[in-house]
Amino acid sequence: MELTVQVYNINHGHNTEILKKCKTLDSYSIFVDKLQEYRKKGVSLVKSIKPVINYCIENNILKKYLQENGSEVVKMIFGDGEYDRDMDIAVNRREAWKDGHEEGREEGMEQEKLLIAKNLLTEGSTPEFVQKITGLPAEKIKDLLR
Repeated sequence: MELTVQVYNINHGHNTEILKKCKTLDSYSIFVDKLQEYRKKGVSLVKSIKPVINYCIENNILKKYLQENGSEVVKMIFGDGEYDRDMDIAVNRREAWKDGHEEGREEGMEQEKLLIAKNLLTEGSTPEFVQKITGLPAEKIKDLLR
């Protein structure tokens, strides 16, 4: 089997059409460029990472990610230089949970209320009683009766 892979340079200033299409990739490109800028000035990686993270947060570059995962970014940069799949999975799961947790929880609660309402109606409870128990609007309960 033979595999051909096309590789793109996403360093800041290169392949701008690709970077324009993906804000996150463009922001990452700026983050890396800032790190390289400090390194070219002779500042060690240890001393440059915090100011670069602060710069990016102040300039809305990967702001949310860096605020929530700055310590993981530092660990990945100062690690052995290799991609840590387990850390990446953990960070992505935490982000997804934070982003969708509240919305998903509310949706789940709504579904549970509807199920309880449907069961109560099936067992002969009055719409008024169902509304009192579940807190659902009268219109939703009427819809369940149809």
